[in-house]
Amino acid sequence: MSMFFRNFLPKAGCAISFQKRMFVSSANLNEKPKHLSYCISSWFCVPEKGMQEFEFLSRASGFIVKSRGPREDQKNKSVLRIMASAHVIFPFMFPNYYPVEQYDWLHEIRREHIQARLEIRKPDGGLTFSTVLSNSFKMHPTRDLAALRAQDDDELISQLKSITHDIDGVKEDCFISHELRDTTLHPRDEIVFYGHKLIEPNDQLQLQQPCVVPGNFIGANDRRQCFARTQTVLQMGMCGGPILDSDGNCVGTVEGIVADTAPPPLRGLATFVDSQQILQFIDQVVEEEELGIH
Repeated sequence: MSMFFRNFLPKAGCAISFQKRMFVSSANLNEKPKHLSYCISSWFCVPEKGMQEFEFLSRASGFIVKSRGPREDQKNKSVLRIMASAHVIFPFMFPNYYPVEQYDWLHEIRREHIQARLEIRKPDGGLTFSTVLSNSFKMHPTRDLAALRAQDDDELISQLKSITHDIDGVKEDCFISHELRDTTLHPRDEIVFYGHKLIEPNDQLQLQQPCVVPGNFIGANDRRQCFARTQTVLQMGMCGGPILDSDGNCVGTVEGIVADTAPPPLRGLATFVDSQQILQFIDQVVEEEELGIH
């Protein structure tokens, strides 16, 4: 099986979203969306081009996991890792999605020009909370996956725990870190996709609503790219969101969907990075931090 993407084409001269093309569905789920994911946005400022403040670049979903710290004296202390889609943080590093001849200005941006933010959204899509993340970005060498850090873990946890939302009449705080399990999925296993769908993708406000989509695992190809059939086709903004199994373990993260240019059996399938690859990536990130590789 091969993977096909359709790009969301922005309008010139407006705030732009660079998510992979997702398809809008009118179907609604009975299950109430829960805050098991966060919004992750990227912003850019290129002083060399006369920019004086950060402007919006891209937005999708993400989630928090814990891992050991990078230094010898922190191996017993966990640190927060914010997982997101690399194409959302670094769209200029994906020329196959955004060709230079079509997005020449985008390719003037460099890693040092990027600022990433973690956001919490209300059920109506409005912004509740936003914080700037550390500029320590790590990108997976072959998968659409990035690991980010908070500027201060304790402060971020405190901030998120101070924000509450109502789930079926119960007040819950907004901090959650997912447990990544090296779980082997089998065909037809039930899994649930969490994230945030974009409302009115061409609107500069870029509202995002929490979204929950159940599905079933299908299998993986020889490149370890995983596929699932979802109850409704995942919408724009879901990339980077966590995928949970029936036991509540995080078994992967959304990478994209198969576009309608693919053969009929593949169209609309969700593609994702499994938890084993995420765990291996985090181990690699920790090793690089211990070696001082940035």
